[in-house]
Amino acid sequence: MRFFTLNFIALLLLSGLLEAAQNNQVNRYFDYGIERMREGNYAEAYCYLRPLADRGHADAQYTLGWMYHNGYGLRIDDEKAFEWWNRSAGADNRDAIFALGLLYEQGMGTEKSPAKAAEMYLKAARKNSEDAVSLIHSLLREPSSPLYTPLLEGLGQDWQLISKKAWVVKSEKANVRKGPGKKHAVQFVLKREQKLYELDRSGKWLMVGIDGDARHGWLHQSLLTKAKQ
Repeated sequence: MRFFTLNFIALLLLSGLLEAAQNNQVNRYFDYGIERMREGNYAEAYCYLRPLADRGHADAQYTLGWMYHNGYGLRIDDEKAFEWWNRSAGADNRDAIFALGLLYEQGMGTEKSPAKAAEMYLKAARKNSEDAVSLIHSLLREPSSPLYTPLLEGLGQDWQLISKKAWVVKSEKANVRKGPGKKHAVQFVLKREQKLYELDRSGKWLMVGIDGDARHGWLHQSLLTKAKQ
């Protein structure tokens, strides 16, 4: 019995070592592929990356998507880029999720869909994609953008996705304006204790998202106090 147990443990250890060796080999192949791509040797890069992508390697799938999107050694083919990014996104690769948003926004390789683009950008932001957070901030300054409304709807219950700076209204009432300054029209009025998240700043004026509400606007800092953590 003891002999069987020791053999069983040895097999488990050997299995773990073999798996670790295989993982190391996979990582080396991926690194080789990236190095060849950076050197401009796209044909060799493809030969390293394609087998890994076929086996489900999310980073290799994402990289192949960029090769097709940019025409790195391949004919530009956004349908192929969409295919590989979609597979990589299925493994929760945040860069692939963000890249899908770009394709949906532009209608490249798939249908043009502001709603799907906004969904992908928000999903990438939830996975701490700095690119997604930065792009969402810029799109919120463009009310004419087709993504403006779906982004607001998605952010209404989750402004913390793009801001960690929380404030609370300290005055009885606070006018929320369309822009930074009293020359801008009042959009709506908030009451004391309403929680807000800072999105942008112009001097003493803050652009804020309203907690639990798919609205945002500008308030003077004198009307606010920092929220307790």
